[in-house]
Amino acid sequence: MRSGQRLAVVSWLTALAASASASATLAQEQRPQTGSHVEPPGAAPQAMYAARTTHDRIGRIVAPVMLNGHGPFRFVIDTGATHAAISVRTAQALNLQTQPEHTVMLNGVTGSESVATVAVARLQAGELVLENQRMPVLGSVMANADGILGVENFADKRILVDFVHDRVEIARSRGERAPRGFITVAARTRLGGLLVVDALIGRMPLKAVVDTGSQGTLGTEVLASTLGIKVDPRRQPDEVSGATSPIQPGHSALLARVSVEGMVITNIDVTFGDIYIFKLWNLDRQPAIVIGMDVLGQLDTLIIDYRLRELQLKFPERR
Repeated sequence: MRSGQRLAVVSWLTALAASASASATLAQEQRPQTGSHVEPPGAAPQAMYAARTTHDRIGRIVAPVMLNGHGPFRFVIDTGATHAAISVRTAQALNLQTQPEHTVMLNGVTGSESVATVAVARLQAGELVLENQRMPVLGSVMANADGILGVENFADKRILVDFVHDRVEIARSRGERAPRGFITVAARTRLGGLLVVDALIGRMPLKAVVDTGSQGTLGTEVLASTLGIKVDPRRQPDEVSGATSPIQPGHSALLARVSVEGMVITNIDVTFGDIYIFKLWNLDRQPAIVIGMDVLGQLDTLIIDYRLRELQLKFPERR
């Protein structure tokens, strides 16, 4: 949304999702072609599970999930979230009742608040199985999905997202190295599974959080200050919101180039600010960004191997 307003989407329990209408171009560093663009596949608007980012819509990653033997339900995979959550609509469909004494503190992108939970006896998504869970209940979930799938118990898992063939798989990692034609990006995990990679803007190092639950890109105010990016008083402030009720101000700017090992990202529309989630992640006092689906959704294939602590990326063919 370009008219001075930028809204973030839900992300949870030590997690985030942020939105920005980005125009990022992603390329392999060995042969950067900043003038190239990812050609949107014709099937993308009907994609059920892996929708790619195009010029007018943000991609998403959705997994088929069974709840208490019913389903499949469609859950957004959110690598910036630690826990699973369920929509009100899905809880009602399964006749799951909330109880006043069972609440949790939900940490969203802009703040925290207490929310109701429901008891789920069993959740299964591929080879991921969770039993006897209390899940936060949300009024709505992005992409009209039925819930959010966080990264709890993903330590030995491998997520494969094939944007070309609309396929998402969650399986136990067997230590498979990147297939031919892929590049590998090393990652670290922190705070219960948050994926962090090293990045560069020019010669300046910064931390980049890989968040499939985020529609776009956020940046710390420290990063904006370091780059000399200032608030334009002529523009209406952007608004950043999330799963919780607080709304925080931000200001946007275009980053020309960010390098992440074998990957180059150009022309990224970033919303900067003193945003709560960066404080929660202890990243607010350093240059840091969140890489969301505006960038990741331009790949052909994304593999996240938590056991190997690496991303395996296949770039689209270019004419």
